[in-house]
Amino acid sequence: PTQEPMKTVQTVDTQHVKIAPSLAEITLFHGTRHKSWEQSNAMPTHHMHSFNDSKVSQRLCRQGIENIGNWMKYNSSRMSRLYPSGLRYKSSNFNPLLGWSTGSQLIALNFQTTDEFMHVNHGRFRQYGGCGYIPRPITSFLSRNGTISRDREVLLKIRVMSGSRLPKPHGTYSGDCISPYVKVSVHDVTIDKVGAREVTKTCKTQAIKGNGLNPFWDHHDFFEFIIKRKSVAILLFTVHNESDDAFIACSSIPISCLRLGYRSVKLFDAWHRRSGAFAFASLLVEIEMYDHQKYKKAEEAARQKRRTAGPRFISLD
Repeated sequence: PTQEPMKTVQTVDTQHVKIAPSLAEITLFHGTRHKSWEQSNAMPTHHMHSFNDSKVSQRLCRQGIENIGNWMKYNSSRMSRLYPSGLRYKSSNFNPLLGWSTGSQLIALNFQTTDEFMHVNHGRFRQYGGCGYIPRPITSFLSRNGTISRDREVLLKIRVMSGSRLPKPHGTYSGDCISPYVKVSVHDVTIDKVGAREVTKTCKTQAIKGNGLNPFWDHHDFFEFIIKRKSVAILLFTVHNESDDAFIACSSIPISCLRLGYRSVKLFDAWHRRSGAFAFASLLVEIEMYDHQKYKKAEEAARQKRRTAGPRFISLD
């Protein structure tokens, strides 16, 4: 029998091809590796960088104010994306405020995890009624002379007065009555000579025993928070059950969107939904806000006036 000739097969080396050329031609942004800000700011504006949150918190935001200024300058004309580090094996989230305060346009979170920072993210996008894109915070831009813009410090005062129709944990309708208490947190960012860092302060009310229908907090004291960057900071209310500290409901609001006076705060479940047992859940709060420097001067003037004032009684001698 005759032997058939051997067929030659041509192989194409595709190891170095990371993306199809036809796809690259219609892609708007092209990912590039960050080496130095000088090189990055010289790249075309359709090139973008991606950073994990470990690099953001340990390097980009902790190497001095000049480094932060370079990053903000890059973000003023180019895109940057932040994403969770691969070390987050439990799919936890990072605080997105550092990225927002420096002008990053795309911040990816683990949406399968409903933790505190996911609630902060929901709060940011409640601006404009939760519709579409939102503008970057004003302080994420450099000023005209190239320095980092700053907000005037604000003194925020919050008083939680009462609640209404607070559901049981997970929105269930069975089980014992809850004993709710409210945590009030402000997530903020401060920028100094060292770099940028997150600032969080949390206060909480006392628990109201066995009353989730209409709990009332009979106190007249306000929780006070000093806001460093009003255009970035987020106010977060979370309601918990005292017996097991179980999460009940939450609501997060940008500080820049707060309205003063007596306000009804709508509450949401862990997935930021307002339906079922959460349809009518709310808190009644009182909100005051002052320019911090002017407030301090007014308080000092009042103290000085009290010290120099004469006695408040008339001697009968």
